[in-house]
Amino acid sequence: MGLFSRKVGRDSWGTICTDLTGYLEQGRERFFDGALALAGEGRSPINRKLGGKADLALKGYQLGLVSAILQERRYVDEKDAQEFVTLLYAQVCGARVQECIEYLDRYYLEEGRASLKLVRDVLGFIVCEENVDLAIAMGLLPHEFGLSASANIYTALVFGDEKRATDLMERAAKAAKEMAGRPHGD
Repeated sequence: MGLFSRKVGRDSWGTICTDLTGYLEQGRERFFDGALALAGEGRSPINRKLGGKADLALKGYQLGLVSAILQERRYVDEKDAQEFVTLLYAQVCGARVQECIEYLDRYYLEEGRASLKLVRDVLGFIVCEENVDLAIAMGLLPHEFGLSASANIYTALVFGDEKRATDLMERAAKAAKEMAGRPHGD
């Protein structure tokens, strides 16, 4: 199956969660910067700093991605997975775990279009509008690819799965190169 065979012990969880939390924050900040630039093209952004609804939405989205990766790759023993995830969620979300989980549920439990829901939520926060124009939101979808790829890469890295991280980085670079060569609207 190609699953990662080395499991990490509980004594490594604190470091892994801290490192992953930092990496995920960097990913959120890059995504928000891209959203801010895009929102500035059509109107004047009101919220220029990552926070509030946008931060909660991005955290929920990323935690959904990481949870799926942990389940697929089995980096943590199955019997310990819930305890590890609880620790990670607490570290990423702080006192706002429940709010992050509400966004996670919105994106992953409700049927389809998780990426589009995320970009509309983040852009909506920036311009203080509930219903962001679909065409503007679609422009941010390539940034979501980077957010998802980075969550995959960061998770592999913190668990010491260097082979997977390298493979993912190579695939992400190839995809980014292909996307950069496409005209807008494709």
